[in-house]
Amino acid sequence: MLAKERAEWKKICEKDNQRMYVARSKITDLEAQVADLKRKIEEGQTDKERVETELKAQVSSKDKDLVAKDVEIAELKRRL
Repeated sequence: MLAKERAEWKKICEKDNQRMYVARSKITDLEAQVADLKRKIEEGQTDKERVETELKAQVSSKDKDLVAKDVEIAELKRRL
């Protein structure tokens, strides 16, 4: 009887070990996916900041151009 019980426990333990292995594999895969998504988010944030900086520089440049044109127009009006 004892040998039979040991054999049953051994089977139960093997099944548990298999489940644990599958669970660990899934956890490892999910952790890798999370790390990949975090990297992509960081890259996206970096790209967003770069584009915002470029747009601000372009707007600033256009504002300066408009001010220069306003000065030119005022000068031309004054001459008339």
